[in-house]
Amino acid sequence: MQELDDGVGVTLYVFPDEEGEDDLCTWCEGYLEGVLLSDADWYEHGKQDDVEEMLFPFMLLSGRMREAAEEAGDSVPSAEEERELRRGAAGSMGDSIMAVYNYWLDKRIAHAPVRRDGPKVGRNDPCPCGSGKKYKSCHGSSDTN
Repeated sequence: MQELDDGVGVTLYVFPDEEGEDDLCTWCEGYLEGVLLSDADWYEHGKQDDVEEMLFPFMLLSGRMREAAEEAGDSVPSAEEERELRRGAAGSMGDSIMAVYNYWLDKRIAHAPVRRDGPKVGRNDPCPCGSGKKYKSCHGSSDTN
């Protein structure tokens, strides 16, 4: 978690698959299981298009995307197209993880309302800078901002 907080990414610990490549399929499957087990419903708290876009690499690499398309009777990419998609998703997995983290970080932070230090200055009140002019003619003017 500290690596994500520091913005340096995350270290994935994966074992090689039968071809000697990193087994991102199992890692992504585990990640998606964690999404399902989460107390927060991702689709309830996030925009559906954003959530689907964020989860696309995980769905693709886990094999769930192909399964879902086949179950729905949708067309599936050819083996070569899927290999290219998987290669791209695998190469940007760190970026995908950071995108998910940053998206939800903003939703986890309780944003406090902005409070003024002093009372609100009206347009016709004296300018707080001490010039003696009305605020609207001094620092409240669009010419000085």
